[in-house]
Amino acid sequence: MKAFEFDHRLVDFYAIFSRYFSTIQYEDLKAEIDHQYDVGRFWPDALLSINSRFLQGPTVDERVRAGGTQEEDGGGRQGKR
Repeated sequence: MKAFEFDHRLVDFYAIFSRYFSTIQYEDLKAEIDHQYDVGRFWPDALLSINSRFLQGPTVDERVRAGGTQEEDGGGRQGKR
């Protein structure tokens, strides 16, 4: 999904930005901080949720019967929304 591709690019840019302001001198500390960045400790995974205000509407077949769309659009959907 393109939304998640955008999210990953944004997180990658933020990681570069947040590391720009400091240089870690101690290798063991640098290794641990690099590891924490790599496992995503500083930001959560992208969240996909269902809109609680979503109102369910008519099926495609119901729209076809009401004259709101082309008949070819309703074929084979068996009332799925």
